[in-house]
Amino acid sequence: MNFYIIRLSFNKLKQKELFVKEYHGTKMELVERLLQENSQYIPETKKGHVNFHFGNFRFEKSNHEERLYFATLGKYKISEIKRYNQQEKEHYKEKTTSSPWIVFLIDRNEQVFIIQKDTAVFPKYDSLFNSIKEHLNSLLHEYDLSVSLAPITFPNDFWKHVDEYDFIYTVNFELFMPNLFGDTNKSAEEILSDVHDRHNADKLSAEIENSEGALKLSRDDEGINNWLDWIGKGGGKWFMWCKKGTSRNKNKIVSTKEAQAFSTTTDIEPLENERNLHKSVTSTIKELKKYYFTQNTSVQAKGKIK
Repeated sequence: MNFYIIRLSFNKLKQKELFVKEYHGTKMELVERLLQENSQYIPETKKGHVNFHFGNFRFEKSNHEERLYFATLGKYKISEIKRYNQQEKEHYKEKTTSSPWIVFLIDRNEQVFIIQKDTAVFPKYDSLFNSIKEHLNSLLHEYDLSVSLAPITFPNDFWKHVDEYDFIYTVNFELFMPNLFGDTNKSAEEILSDVHDRHNADKLSAEIENSEGALKLSRDDEGINNWLDWIGKGGGKWFMWCKKGTSRNKNKIVSTKEAQAFSTTTDIEPLENERNLHKSVTSTIKELKKYYFTQNTSVQAKGKIK
Protein backbone atom coordinates (compact mmCIF):
# COMPACT_ATOMS: atom_id res chain seq x y z
CA MET A 1 0.00 0.00 0.00
CA ASN A 2 1.08 3.59 -0.58
CA PHE A 3 0.60 6.46 1.86
CA TYR A 4 1.04 10.21 2.09
CA ILE A 5 2.42 11.49 5.39
CA ILE A 6 1.02 14.86 6.48
CA ARG A 7 2.43 16.90 9.38
CA LEU A 8 0.17 19.22 11.40
CA SER A 9 1.56 22.49 12.78
CA PHE A 10 -0.57 24.44 15.27
CA ASN A 11 -0.62 28.13 16.05
CA LYS A 12 -2.69 30.65 17.98
CA LEU A 13 -5.06 32.78 15.93
CA LYS A 14 -3.64 36.15 14.91
CA GLN A 15 -6.84 37.89 16.01
CA LYS A 16 -7.95 36.58 19.37
CA GLU A 17 -11.56 35.47 19.72
CA LEU A 18 -13.77 37.21 22.29
CA PHE A 19 -15.02 33.91 23.66
CA VAL A 20 -12.52 31.05 23.58
CA LYS A 21 -13.51 27.47 24.27
CA GLU A 22 -11.28 25.50 26.62
CA TYR A 23 -10.07 21.99 25.84
CA HIS A 24 -8.31 19.31 27.83
CA GLY A 25 -5.37 17.25 26.64
CA THR A 26 -3.12 17.89 23.63
CA LYS A 27 -4.01 19.67 20.41
CA MET A 28 -3.95 16.32 18.57
CA GLU A 29 -6.42 14.87 21.06
CA LEU A 30 -8.66 17.86 20.35
CA VAL A 31 -8.34 17.23 16.59
CA GLU A 32 -9.26 13.56 17.04
CA ARG A 33 -12.38 14.48 18.99
CA LEU A 34 -13.44 17.19 16.55
CA LEU A 35 -13.13 14.86 13.56
CA GLN A 36 -15.32 12.29 15.27
CA GLU A 37 -17.95 14.88 16.17
CA ASN A 38 -17.78 16.58 12.75
CA SER A 39 -17.14 13.69 10.41
CA GLN A 40 -18.46 15.25 7.17
CA TYR A 41 -17.15 18.13 5.08
CA ILE A 42 -18.86 19.75 2.11
CA PRO A 43 -16.85 22.62 0.58
CA GLU A 44 -18.43 25.97 -0.12
CA THR A 45 -16.50 26.12 -3.39
CA LYS A 46 -15.58 23.11 -5.51
CA LYS A 47 -12.41 24.60 -6.99
CA GLY A 48 -9.38 23.21 -5.15
CA HIS A 49 -11.53 21.32 -2.63
CA VAL A 50 -13.38 18.03 -2.36
CA ASN A 51 -16.15 16.62 -0.16
CA PHE A 52 -15.21 13.89 2.32
CA HIS A 53 -16.48 12.01 5.35
CA PHE A 54 -14.88 9.89 8.06
CA GLY A 55 -16.14 6.56 9.35
CA ASN A 56 -15.16 3.29 11.03
CA PHE A 57 -13.34 4.97 13.92
CA ARG A 58 -11.18 2.53 15.85
CA PHE A 59 -9.58 3.13 19.25
CA GLU A 60 -6.84 1.57 21.34
CA LYS A 61 -6.28 1.83 25.08
CA SER A 62 -3.08 3.61 26.03
CA ASN A 63 -2.19 4.75 29.57
CA HIS A 64 -5.80 4.42 30.73
CA GLU A 65 -7.11 6.54 27.84
CA GLU A 66 -8.59 5.83 24.43
CA ARG A 67 -6.51 6.79 21.43
CA LEU A 68 -7.88 7.01 17.89
CA TYR A 69 -5.58 5.03 15.62
CA PHE A 70 -7.66 4.19 12.53
CA ALA A 71 -10.51 5.55 10.45
CA THR A 72 -11.76 5.38 6.89
CA LEU A 73 -11.94 8.49 4.71
CA GLY A 74 -14.48 8.45 1.89
CA LYS A 75 -16.31 10.73 -0.50
CA TYR A 76 -19.72 10.73 -2.14
CA LYS A 77 -19.64 9.74 -5.79
CA ILE A 78 -22.68 10.00 -8.02
CA SER A 79 -22.72 7.68 -11.00
CA GLU A 80 -25.25 6.71 -13.64
CA ILE A 81 -26.28 3.10 -14.15
CA LYS A 82 -28.08 1.85 -17.26
CA ARG A 83 -30.90 -0.55 -16.37
CA TYR A 84 -33.62 -2.54 -18.11
CA ASN A 85 -37.24 -2.95 -17.04
CA GLN A 86 -38.24 -6.35 -18.37
CA GLN A 87 -41.96 -5.89 -17.65
CA GLU A 88 -42.17 -2.53 -19.46
CA LYS A 89 -39.52 -3.53 -22.02
CA GLU A 90 -37.71 -0.25 -21.53
CA HIS A 91 -34.13 0.78 -20.97
CA TYR A 92 -33.53 3.64 -18.57
CA LYS A 93 -30.83 5.43 -16.61
CA GLU A 94 -30.66 5.60 -12.83
CA LYS A 95 -28.40 7.73 -10.67
CA THR A 96 -26.79 6.09 -7.67
CA THR A 97 -24.56 7.40 -4.88
CA SER A 98 -21.60 5.35 -3.71
CA SER A 99 -18.91 6.06 -1.12
CA PRO A 100 -15.47 4.71 -2.02
CA TRP A 101 -12.99 5.09 0.83
CA ILE A 102 -9.34 4.96 1.80
CA VAL A 103 -7.39 4.25 5.00
CA PHE A 104 -6.70 7.13 7.40
CA LEU A 105 -4.22 6.68 10.28
CA ILE A 106 -3.04 9.00 13.05
CA ASP A 107 0.26 9.17 14.90
CA ARG A 108 -0.69 11.48 17.76
CA ASN A 109 2.80 11.85 19.24
CA GLU A 110 4.32 12.99 15.96
CA GLN A 111 1.34 15.18 14.93
CA VAL A 112 0.97 13.20 11.71
CA PHE A 113 -1.87 12.00 9.48
CA ILE A 114 -1.10 8.97 7.32
CA ILE A 115 -3.42 8.89 4.31
CA GLN A 116 -3.66 6.05 1.81
CA LYS A 117 -3.04 6.95 -1.82
CA ASP A 118 -5.79 5.77 -4.16
CA THR A 119 -6.40 8.08 -7.12
CA ALA A 120 -9.58 6.18 -8.01
CA VAL A 121 -11.07 7.69 -4.83
CA PHE A 122 -9.24 11.03 -4.59
CA PRO A 123 -7.63 11.91 -7.95
CA LYS A 124 -6.18 15.22 -6.67
CA TYR A 125 -4.62 14.79 -3.27
CA ASP A 126 -3.58 18.41 -2.89
CA SER A 127 -7.32 19.24 -3.01
CA LEU A 128 -7.94 16.68 -0.27
CA PHE A 129 -5.17 18.16 1.91
CA ASN A 130 -6.59 21.67 1.39
CA SER A 131 -10.06 20.44 2.32
CA ILE A 132 -8.91 18.72 5.51
CA LYS A 133 -7.03 21.87 6.50
CA GLU A 134 -10.07 24.10 5.85
CA HIS A 135 -12.36 21.73 7.78
CA LEU A 136 -10.01 21.62 10.78
CA ASN A 137 -9.47 25.37 10.84
CA SER A 138 -13.21 26.02 10.87
CA LEU A 139 -13.49 23.67 13.88
CA LEU A 140 -10.41 24.97 15.73
CA HIS A 141 -11.36 28.63 15.35
CA GLU A 142 -13.43 28.77 18.55
CA TYR A 143 -10.48 27.30 20.47
CA ASP A 144 -8.24 30.19 19.34
CA LEU A 145 -6.18 27.81 17.21
CA SER A 146 -5.24 27.35 13.57
CA VAL A 147 -3.43 24.51 11.83
CA SER A 148 -1.20 24.16 8.77
CA LEU A 149 -0.79 20.87 6.91
CA ALA A 150 2.23 19.89 4.82
CA PRO A 151 3.33 16.56 3.35
CA ILE A 152 6.64 14.95 4.23
CA THR A 153 9.08 15.47 1.35
CA PHE A 154 12.77 15.01 0.58
CA PRO A 155 15.19 17.77 -0.51
CA ASN A 156 15.84 15.85 -3.73
CA ASP A 157 12.24 16.57 -4.77
CA PHE A 158 13.27 20.23 -4.97
CA TRP A 159 16.67 19.73 -6.62
CA LYS A 160 15.14 17.41 -9.23
CA HIS A 161 13.17 20.36 -10.61
CA VAL A 162 16.12 22.73 -10.35
CA ASP A 163 18.07 20.36 -12.64
CA GLU A 164 15.11 19.81 -14.96
CA TYR A 165 14.38 23.45 -15.91
CA ASP A 166 16.57 25.82 -17.91
CA PHE A 167 15.14 29.05 -16.46
CA ILE A 168 14.18 29.57 -12.83
CA TYR A 169 12.54 32.92 -12.10
CA THR A 170 11.22 32.68 -8.55
CA VAL A 171 11.66 30.32 -5.61
CA ASN A 172 9.62 30.76 -2.44
CA PHE A 173 10.11 28.90 0.85
CA GLU A 174 7.28 29.08 3.39
CA LEU A 175 8.21 27.81 6.85
CA PHE A 176 5.73 27.10 9.63
CA MET A 177 6.64 28.06 13.18
CA PRO A 178 8.18 25.30 15.33
CA ASN A 179 6.03 23.43 17.83
CA LEU A 180 7.30 19.88 17.54
CA PHE A 181 10.69 19.33 15.94
CA GLY A 182 12.97 19.66 18.96
CA ASP A 183 16.65 19.96 18.06
CA THR A 184 16.50 18.37 14.61
CA ASN A 185 17.32 21.63 12.81
CA LYS A 186 18.49 24.10 15.42
CA SER A 187 19.52 26.87 13.03
CA ALA A 188 16.10 27.01 11.31
CA GLU A 189 14.29 26.68 14.63
CA GLU A 190 16.21 29.56 16.22
CA ILE A 191 15.45 31.85 13.28
CA LEU A 192 11.75 30.96 13.27
CA SER A 193 11.44 31.23 17.04
CA ASP A 194 13.08 34.66 16.97
CA VAL A 195 10.71 35.85 14.22
CA HIS A 196 7.74 34.49 16.16
CA ASP A 197 8.79 36.17 19.42
CA ARG A 198 9.46 39.54 17.79
CA HIS A 199 6.54 39.68 15.35
CA ASN A 200 3.97 37.11 16.58
CA ALA A 201 4.24 35.44 13.16
CA ASP A 202 2.98 31.91 12.52
CA LYS A 203 4.95 31.46 9.31
CA LEU A 204 7.97 32.91 7.53
CA SER A 205 8.30 33.30 3.75
CA ALA A 206 11.64 33.71 2.00
CA GLU A 207 11.58 34.50 -1.73
CA ILE A 208 14.41 34.85 -4.19
CA GLU A 209 13.81 36.10 -7.73
CA ASN A 210 15.55 36.89 -11.01
CA SER A 211 13.46 38.48 -13.77
CA GLU A 212 15.64 36.87 -16.46
CA GLY A 213 15.19 33.36 -15.07
CA ALA A 214 18.86 33.15 -14.13
CA LEU A 215 18.62 32.25 -10.44
CA LYS A 216 21.69 30.49 -9.13
CA LEU A 217 20.79 27.67 -6.76
CA SER A 218 23.56 25.56 -5.25
CA ARG A 219 23.15 22.21 -3.51
CA ASP A 220 25.89 23.42 -1.14
CA ASP A 221 23.89 26.45 0.01
CA GLU A 222 23.53 25.94 3.77
CA GLY A 223 20.56 28.29 4.08
CA ILE A 224 18.52 26.60 1.35
CA ASN A 225 19.39 23.16 2.73
CA ASN A 226 18.22 24.20 6.20
CA TRP A 227 14.90 25.42 4.75
CA LEU A 228 14.44 22.25 2.67
CA ASP A 229 15.24 20.11 5.69
CA TRP A 230 12.61 21.93 7.75
CA ILE A 231 10.04 21.70 4.95
CA GLY A 232 10.91 18.03 4.45
CA LYS A 233 9.73 17.26 7.98
CA GLY A 234 6.34 18.72 7.12
CA GLY A 235 7.27 22.15 8.48
CA GLY A 236 6.35 24.16 5.41
CA LYS A 237 6.20 24.18 1.62
CA TRP A 238 8.03 25.59 -1.39
CA PHE A 239 7.13 26.65 -4.91
CA MET A 240 9.06 27.80 -7.97
CA TRP A 241 8.29 29.52 -11.25
CA CYS A 242 10.38 28.00 -14.04
CA LYS A 243 10.56 27.36 -17.78
CA LYS A 244 12.13 24.90 -20.20
CA GLY A 245 14.19 25.86 -23.26
CA THR A 246 12.36 27.97 -25.83
CA SER A 247 8.92 27.46 -24.30
CA ARG A 248 6.91 30.63 -23.76
CA ASN A 249 5.01 29.22 -20.81
CA LYS A 250 6.24 29.32 -17.24
CA ASN A 251 5.40 26.41 -14.91
CA LYS A 252 4.59 26.72 -11.24
CA ILE A 253 5.90 23.74 -9.26
CA VAL A 254 4.47 23.38 -5.75
CA SER A 255 5.84 20.97 -3.16
CA THR A 256 2.37 19.97 -1.93
CA LYS A 257 1.42 18.84 -5.44
CA GLU A 258 4.73 17.05 -5.84
CA ALA A 259 4.30 15.08 -2.60
CA GLN A 260 5.58 11.52 -2.74
CA ALA A 261 3.63 8.54 -1.47
CA PHE A 262 5.64 6.08 0.61
CA SER A 263 5.13 2.36 0.09
CA THR A 264 4.77 -0.34 2.73
CA THR A 265 4.98 -4.13 2.60
CA THR A 266 2.07 -4.40 5.03
CA ASP A 267 -1.55 -4.43 3.89
CA ILE A 268 -4.25 -3.15 6.22
CA GLU A 269 -6.43 -6.08 7.26
CA PRO A 270 -10.22 -6.12 6.69
CA LEU A 271 -12.28 -4.12 9.15
CA GLU A 272 -14.15 -7.19 10.36
CA ASN A 273 -11.07 -8.63 12.08
CA GLU A 274 -10.30 -6.16 14.88
CA ARG A 275 -7.21 -7.93 16.19
CA ASN A 276 -5.54 -8.26 12.80
CA LEU A 277 -6.60 -4.72 11.87
CA HIS A 278 -4.80 -3.26 14.89
CA LYS A 279 -1.74 -5.41 14.25
CA SER A 280 -1.52 -4.39 10.57
CA VAL A 281 -1.99 -0.68 11.42
CA THR A 282 0.79 -0.89 14.02
CA SER A 283 3.09 -2.56 11.47
CA THR A 284 2.27 0.06 8.82
CA ILE A 285 3.04 2.98 11.14
CA LYS A 286 6.26 1.30 12.26
CA GLU A 287 7.35 0.93 8.62
CA LEU A 288 6.57 4.54 7.76
CA LYS A 289 7.93 6.13 10.93
CA LYS A 290 11.49 6.27 9.60
CA TYR A 291 10.33 8.91 7.10
CA TYR A 292 8.83 11.31 9.63
CA PHE A 293 10.27 10.58 13.10
CA THR A 294 11.41 14.03 14.22
CA GLN A 295 14.72 12.95 15.65
CA ASN A 296 15.88 11.28 12.42
CA THR A 297 14.38 13.14 9.49
CA SER A 298 17.33 15.52 9.15
CA VAL A 299 19.12 12.56 7.57
CA GLN A 300 17.32 11.41 4.43
CA ALA A 301 15.72 8.02 5.03
CA LYS A 302 16.23 5.27 2.51
CA GLY A 303 13.32 3.28 1.16
CA LYS A 304 10.86 2.81 -1.63
CA ILE A 305 9.01 5.85 -2.90
CA LYS A 306 5.98 5.52 -5.12
